[in-house]
Amino acid sequence: MRVLFLVLFFYIYGFSNNLNLTLSKDESKYLSSLNKIKVCVSSQWIKDKEIKSMTKEYLNLFFKKIDLPFSIIKIDTKKEIYDSIKNKRCDIVAFIQRSVESEQFLKHTSPYLSESLVLLQKASNKENPLDIFSINKPFAIIKNHFTEDVLQENIAKLNITKLDSISEAFDRINKNEIFGLIDTQSIISHNVKKRNFQYLSTSKELPFKIKYSLGVDKNNEILFSIIQKVILSISPKDIENIYNKYNTKKSNKDYKLLIQFLFFSLALVAIFFYFNLYLKEENKKRLKKQVLLLRQNRFAQMGEMIENIAHQWKQPLAQINSSVLMIDIRCTQLDIDDENIANKLNEIETMTTYMGNVINDFQNFFNPKKERVIIDINEVVIQSFNIVKSHFILHKIEFNHKIKSDLMIETFVRELEHVIVIILNNAKDALIKNSIKNPGVKIEIIEKEQTVLLNICDNALGIDPKLTETIFEPYFTTKDKSQGVGLGLYMAKSITEEVLNGKLRAFNHKDGATFQIELPKGNKDGSK
Repeated sequence: MRVLFLVLFFYIYGFSNNLNLTLSKDESKYLSSLNKIKVCVSSQWIKDKEIKSMTKEYLNLFFKKIDLPFSIIKIDTKKEIYDSIKNKRCDIVAFIQRSVESEQFLKHTSPYLSESLVLLQKASNKENPLDIFSINKPFAIIKNHFTEDVLQENIAKLNITKLDSISEAFDRINKNEIFGLIDTQSIISHNVKKRNFQYLSTSKELPFKIKYSLGVDKNNEILFSIIQKVILSISPKDIENIYNKYNTKKSNKDYKLLIQFLFFSLALVAIFFYFNLYLKEENKKRLKKQVLLLRQNRFAQMGEMIENIAHQWKQPLAQINSSVLMIDIRCTQLDIDDENIANKLNEIETMTTYMGNVINDFQNFFNPKKERVIIDINEVVIQSFNIVKSHFILHKIEFNHKIKSDLMIETFVRELEHVIVIILNNAKDALIKNSIKNPGVKIEIIEKEQTVLLNICDNALGIDPKLTETIFEPYFTTKDKSQGVGLGLYMAKSITEEVLNGKLRAFNHKDGATFQIELPKGNKDGSK
């Protein structure tokens, strides 16, 4: 299969699609003094209408970088090119191959395109065209074309004849006077297509390449510096797109069956993978629905249970508060001024108030009403901690909450509390499991421009690195089955990302793990 090898020299900027062009003050001043750039182009690049269009498109790509018009000057021979440079008829030579001769007059930019030479021959020839050194027959090249420079070292070995035109080469191939014509893929393919010669075929790439660059008058250093920067700033994709636009090649018949086979094979593989992905997505959706139903059922059951507990607790608490008030009044009437009694009454009142607040927190937590509100994030943290506070006290886990005053977020409070409680319980379980000597959990709040970060950190030795990718998966747990089914962190992540429009991450720090909740901010006035 005939292949054009595009060698694009990327230098520092690599595969960038839009590289910047930065000129010095002297270079900018020099450009402003020019009306246009005079570009010498070999007649082979402007004879044919399609090739001329390709040439102009390349030059437009180059010179629009410096916003300067250009004019094309047709040149027939290499001698005429060099004379035009010496006589200042041209500023630049396009599509030129570096050679010892050209370097006497020109400085060459970095190559922007490398094109392999191919052999045009009769389709009926049986010799292997890639091993041209073993073919003891005459070959042709076109005079004054840079192919001659590329083949200079091999001309003596190859029995090469220099012809005046491609038309002459076609005629002599047809008469069997030469074996074939050696030239670039673009020149040959355009001429074959133009003349519709069905009896000719093009070989694969030969082991010779023309590296095209722009040549600048070697005495004009500042112009060379500008043009070199232009070439380095051109996107390789743009060069390739222009070439492919004008040089689409037909596939050989020998490869049609293979291409069809590969196409259908790839189609089958694509269908197979698509079907697999579809099944995985459906399974994920089904699992999410199951988890959501489970969560809703648990919430409904726990909410009903909390309502019953609240009903049973609130009446005795109210009676205790009434009794405390009556004792306080009676002490005043009897003029009893006992500090111990007063302190104990205050303690009782504080405890009943705390117990009432705990009940209210639980009721709010399982309240089925769901609406997004603007709230101080510290309130949510405190309410969430109150739910698990007794467990922390029981296991002597120190809790440290760094308050960030008046930091508002817009969120579903109940859902956020649920996430925080899950993570706090998870930290508590890890601290107990690892028998940490001085267990502690710290919550720190970090304000960003558009979001708030809520970091819940423990000192429970961290997450096993092998498990960091799986801890948020459903039914994953390191606990005994009697202690849980592994849905806690999965539910926390699902709620955070699908309900709260936030993100939940987990990573290790020096002494343990950090679970980071990122949430959108809200303003004090209730606006976003």
